[in-house]
Amino acid sequence: MHRMAEAKGAVERRLSQCYSRRDMVSLIAFAGDQASVVLPPSRSLVRARRQISDLAGGGATPLAHAVVEAFKLARAEQDRGRTPCLVFLTDGRGNIALDGVADRSRSSEQVSQLGRTLIKGQFPAVFFDTSRRPDPRTRRLSDDLGAQYQFLPNADGDTVSKVVRHRIGSR
Repeated sequence: MHRMAEAKGAVERRLSQCYSRRDMVSLIAFAGDQASVVLPPSRSLVRARRQISDLAGGGATPLAHAVVEAFKLARAEQDRGRTPCLVFLTDGRGNIALDGVADRSRSSEQVSQLGRTLIKGQFPAVFFDTSRRPDPRTRRLSDDLGAQYQFLPNADGDTVSKVVRHRIGSR
């Protein structure tokens, strides 16, 4: 729960900076065996903060489905002439495959494959590892997504903001 609160605080700090730059923010969350867009692209800081505060930790992690949703959302924004950046906050331990079946190894394989085929090289991405200790498997997953890796427990809100800002550039 402490790591979840830390992640939420870091995201909220970054949201404030996005708001001042008039960037749009979207949020995809996990629930059960699906991932869904809980905040479509928006400039509303109040709405984004409300969605983040409502996020609960624990339970199933359909990470492969979240990667698919992130790709679809990013592609749609790119088609609108925007430059999306993906920010993943996860321990990288997906345990629900795309077909909704609880299968950690299939989920992990799917996330890596989707990362390499859909995300990597298409969009700037940052991967914040929220696990207790760095794990080489999570680092490889970040690499498969083409994302800059950052171990979150070593990063406060300012660091999160700097890493994301650096990855997407000053535009």
